[in-house]
Amino acid sequence: MYWEPVFENKFLKLSFQKLITEHDENVDVYKAHAYFQLLNKNQFSGTWFDNKGKELKLQGGYSNKTFTIYWSKTQLSNGNAKYTFLSNEELLVEIFGKDSSDKITDKFVLDRFNQNKNQDETFVTGIGGIFIKSINAKATREWYNKNLGINSNEQGVTFSWRHENDSNQLGFTVWHLFDKNCKEFVINYRVLNLELLLKRLKKNGIEQMSNTEEYQYGKFAWIKDPEGNGVELWEPNDKEYQKIIGHP
Repeated sequence: MYWEPVFENKFLKLSFQKLITEHDENVDVYKAHAYFQLLNKNQFSGTWFDNKGKELKLQGGYSNKTFTIYWSKTQLSNGNAKYTFLSNEELLVEIFGKDSSDKITDKFVLDRFNQNKNQDETFVTGIGGIFIKSINAKATREWYNKNLGINSNEQGVTFSWRHENDSNQLGFTVWHLFDKNCKEFVINYRVLNLELLLKRLKKNGIEQMSNTEEYQYGKFAWIKDPEGNGVELWEPNDKEYQKIIGHP
């Protein structure tokens, strides 16, 4: 989910997508856009469009850190959604059915640091690490240090950068060179939702090489590309990783 002002700040655009697993385990991506216009300080109206061809009129208001959006001109004919800011980092989404304003049909929390308006939630968002297997790691590390300024040790080196949608949030990419009796590169790719990505890969006939592994700093899985190259997938927890490496 991503919010942005459009048309010279006259409207607020919401972009939403969610992976849906059907009963036959087929995976489909539901996508929608909505445009909202402020009517006064606490009230707004808008229109919702999605990739199923549905169009809904919206209205709602804002109170006590919660946006309530009704999906029609009458408040309960199609249900409503509530978006509550739990903190500066998390947004609670509650979907209510059209039969009762008290019946929650779906509920989930979004981390705003993991939202990227340009990325499908099931695809790669960046490089998490580059791992180089070397016949003589010590000598090769010294070469990279002398000629390219990559000052690493036996644990490698971590490069930090800032998230596109929030400059206060750090992300990390690891460069690691270690001894191995072969020459090989392994690329670690950052993803937003590893579980959903693996479901999509399975649907495409791509199986995991081993079970998913989970640590404080994220979840990991491994696959192979068509040429047999190993691919490492990482759903990171940047905040925990930042604590582990002692980054201020």
